[in-house]
Amino acid sequence: MGRRIRREPPISLLACHAEGDRLVGAQGWTLPRPRWTTAQGGRALLLGLRAEDLSVEQCGDASLSGELYGLEPLGDRTVVDVLVGTEILKVKARPTVTGRPGERLSVAVDLDRAHLFDADTGLSLSGAGR
Repeated sequence: MGRRIRREPPISLLACHAEGDRLVGAQGWTLPRPRWTTAQGGRALLLGLRAEDLSVEQCGDASLSGELYGLEPLGDRTVVDVLVGTEILKVKARPTVTGRPGERLSVAVDLDRAHLFDADTGLSLSGAGR
């Protein structure tokens, strides 16, 4: 039996499907399709992203547009809540990160650290050897 979604450490899940060489989100966003995925086109998927694998401080080829929802200063870091469509992504950032609610942000995604799950079964669709 394959691995299922594990929420420890916490993970943000975004509904999407594979379309050619892209992942297309239910909210209209697109990202390059990870090279390691075994997902078939059109299949309902969940893209799993952990806070430490996202950045609001760097740019990249794989990024999501959103708006600042909130900041949670924790001393050694700040957790940035970014609203992407109707979903909130948690992003770990430096303690000096600031902003105002509603401000537009770009969230860089490390696709090599992302997770992809079958939306119906919860089973991981990570390629072998990843």
